Amino acid sequence: MTKKFILVLTVIISITQLSACASIASGKTFLEFKEQLVKKNDNPKVIVFRPDRLTGSGDTMLIFANAKDQGELLPLGFLAFEIPMEKVVLHTDTAGIDRQYELEAEAGQTYYFKTTFTNYVLTGAWDLIPTTEAIAITKMKELRESIKPNKHPK
Repeated sequence: MTKKFILVLTVIISITQLSACASIASGKTFLEFKEQLVKKNDNPKVIVFRPDRLTGSGDTMLIFANAKDQGELLPLGFLAFEIPMEKVVLHTDTAGIDRQYELEAEAGQTYYFKTTFTNYVLTGAWDLIPTTEAIAITKMKELRESIKPNKHPK
């Protein structure tokens, strides 16, 4: 390999790493958020978390419930939202393959999902994996709410 090729490759890798640093979750930590998660009503809640920074980091992940956009889930982040008490179809919307998850939402319940990414030859697939509250809380302690920097309240 030539020195020029190695230099170009190094620059590309550096730029990729720097751009990934700018796009991680920046809101409250989950422990701070959990204190506010007091049951205000009986509406079921969903909390989706993305604990990995590198896997699929170049992919924008929107989360939908019954075809309604719930927001963007950033690397090292979580997204929390209420859902209706009925059959709910959750799915991601990304550049890769997106799979659905169906649940029958019950009053007062909180449903936790971890996102996982599987690499394929030309693309990848995102899955929403249901998990228990105890496991989710352990894995989410340092994760931050998925808020884009320009969306912080003033």
